[in-house]
Amino acid sequence: MFYRQIVFAIFIIIPTISSSASFGAELGKLTPERAEEFIDQIGREFVSILQAPEQKNSSRELKLRALLENTFDFNTISRVTLGRTWKKIKEEKRIEYRKLFQESFLHKYSTKLAGYRKLSFTVIDTKTAGKRDMLVTTVIARPEAKDVKVGWRVRRHEETLMILDIVVEDLSMLTTQRSE
Repeated sequence: MFYRQIVFAIFIIIPTISSSASFGAELGKLTPERAEEFIDQIGREFVSILQAPEQKNSSRELKLRALLENTFDFNTISRVTLGRTWKKIKEEKRIEYRKLFQESFLHKYSTKLAGYRKLSFTVIDTKTAGKRDMLVTTVIARPEAKDVKVGWRVRRHEETLMILDIVVEDLSMLTTQRSE
């Protein structure tokens, strides 16, 4: 449970506004190298936010929230978590659900992640996942805890890269959210 919270919190915090924007201008076909660079940059920004000594947790939360908000594909995640129900509900309800889901997700993970301080983030592998995605595997290490392997499912969305899912200790965020 502890590892799952760390991973989900990190994945939400790691994405950054600047990382999405910087990849957008030069984005062509999604390649393992681009996906790896994207996740690596998110990881560096995440660690930077958490290790800034002069910041209070509330400041970290805001920065983490912005990072998560701009790197996760909440439209797709919302649709997948509702499954078949998505097609059965009206557009207004879809929009409302997406907003509530995103707000809940951002609050939950930015709050949890803001409390972490010392950790390292290392990309160890990248491979194709399905027809349109890449799975970037990382290791998140904390001095007082066991290392955690985290997989980041990345997809090109319009002119930016976005995170669709994170997998920690073989637990998919999408699968977990759908069951909740």
